[in-house]
Amino acid sequence: MNAIRLLRKIISPLKFSLLAIITVIYSGDLIAQSESISSDSTAVSDTLSLPEITKSGYDKLAVTGGASSVNAELLSDDLYKNAWLDVDYSTKIFQNYYKLKRRLLDEYSLAIGIDYMYLNQYASFSFSDRQGISGIFRIFGSWELVSNPETKSQGMFVFKIENRHKIGTYTTPRELGYETGSALSTGSFKEMGWGLTNFYWKQLFNDKKYMLVAGIIDAGDWADLFPLLSAYKYYMNEAFLNSPTMALPAQGLGISGTIKFENNIYMAGGLQDANGDPTQFIFGNIESFFRTREYFTWIEGGYSLSSIVEGETIHLTYWRQDARESAGVEKSWGLNFSASARLASRFNTFFRAGLSHGNAALMQHLISIGTGINTRGHDYLGLALSWGAPQENSSKNQYGVEMFYALQLTEHLNLTPEFQLTFNPSFNEEKSFVGVYSAIIIRLAM
Repeated sequence: MNAIRLLRKIISPLKFSLLAIITVIYSGDLIAQSESISSDSTAVSDTLSLPEITKSGYDKLAVTGGASSVNAELLSDDLYKNAWLDVDYSTKIFQNYYKLKRRLLDEYSLAIGIDYMYLNQYASFSFSDRQGISGIFRIFGSWELVSNPETKSQGMFVFKIENRHKIGTYTTPRELGYETGSALSTGSFKEMGWGLTNFYWKQLFNDKKYMLVAGIIDAGDWADLFPLLSAYKYYMNEAFLNSPTMALPAQGLGISGTIKFENNIYMAGGLQDANGDPTQFIFGNIESFFRTREYFTWIEGGYSLSSIVEGETIHLTYWRQDARESAGVEKSWGLNFSASARLASRFNTFFRAGLSHGNAALMQHLISIGTGINTRGHDYLGLALSWGAPQENSSKNQYGVEMFYALQLTEHLNLTPEFQLTFNPSFNEEKSFVGVYSAIIIRLAM
């Protein structure tokens, strides 16, 4: 009975959000729009060429990374949205702004984007704070400096600088999940201050059949991708982002490449500083790479159902990380499997599994399965389940559920009510389950 009462307390604040979700599902407007090629949940395919689908002409950009890579987000944010509210004055206010962006692209091959995100989470139980609030401000862009139509090659400089900050006196969503006794975080929003998270050169050869990136990179933009891999738009729990059975380092100096073969077969791989730190900007990361010489490496092979960019693949990834002496982390390795596909043009389904050896990764093993349903326009309803165990052999297996509704309110504003349940949390002997819900996730992109 106590568990039932607690569950009611968790769900009660969600009644208006759940009502909104139900209203959308049964509103009769569930037919996916023809602009499904512009799905926000994925980076858009390499072949987009339809006129006037973007506000600044960013359908011309070369998108070759996951949904969170810079060019993918530039394109996704620039697409015209089938939003709930058509705010006419907002369109007029930003009209000159998008004209300027189009001019920068046409005359200088420079594309830029700005966004701000806010996350406020509550937990039904915590060993300290029960609320976590954080915000993220980002400026990112891509500057194409080399283009050879004869060899079908392109070269561009890509950058992203951001500020991740705590709001108020509460903890951050990044720490909230751990403070409930879960082995996994319930949100990637954390306190970092200013950091340079992307600063690299990307070179494409032979009409994007070969890709190479080098500089300050995020390995999670290139390795083990799937369609709903976006830490700020859809799933918040760590179980459904970059796999916690993979010891992905923070953004730092590295190199990554992809080769596309015939018959939709591809191979990818990379090497990156295992001690990367975006707050060290350029010179600190260069020094760490060459002086510490502790690296994270990965190799991946797979079959692409449509486009590697969209993440619709069946693949196997092997990773290895050197021992990190100063951090007390031993040499580790692991395997990750992922199968994801878009079904009936609106269901982005995925099945992912991973295991690791050594203490570098958060989880010893993890299985996750879920889907994202394109309910209307650019709205998505998501539901996913997970099961896994942390590295500590004495800890319990835990089970997770997450549900969200990403609502495109206006052309620039996305709102997402979301809740998570963790059953049998690995580091909590007091509670059999803990609920975390997001009062609101806000993303404003321009």
